[in-house]
Amino acid sequence: MTPVTFKISVFLSFPKPHLERQENFVASLCKYLDERGLTARTLGVTDYDTDTPLTAIRRLMLESNGLIAVAFRRSHHSEIIYNAGSDIDGRPERRVQNAWSTSIWAHVEPAMAYQLGLPILLLRESGVLAEGVFERGVVGLLDLRRS
Repeated sequence: MTPVTFKISVFLSFPKPHLERQENFVASLCKYLDERGLTARTLGVTDYDTDTPLTAIRRLMLESNGLIAVAFRRSHHSEIIYNAGSDIDGRPERRVQNAWSTSIWAHVEPAMAYQLGLPILLLRESGVLAEGVFERGVVGLLDLRRS
């Protein structure tokens, strides 16, 4: 009789890819995890639920041992103006040119995992703004970005 092996469940959060290289990255990441005894679980991909999205995500997270969030490029912005029209001293307008943002779910799901005390790993595609949970120090984790 073949022994039954169990894989460790990890919640994998990522926006729906729109580039082939993003799809390839997800496939490679899932293969990498699988080869190491982990199984990636994603709502709407590996798991389905008829409950509201936040309830379904919470249920899946409670069944997981950690979260990996990938912030893919999702929306391109030719210009972003932070504090547009500011009239408060010390809060000047700040402009960012040619920037990418990711899906709001790439922020929501890691925040939920953080509140549940799950270990989290955040991966951000080059060019995606480092804001929200991807802002340096927000979740108190080590920043391993390349120089």
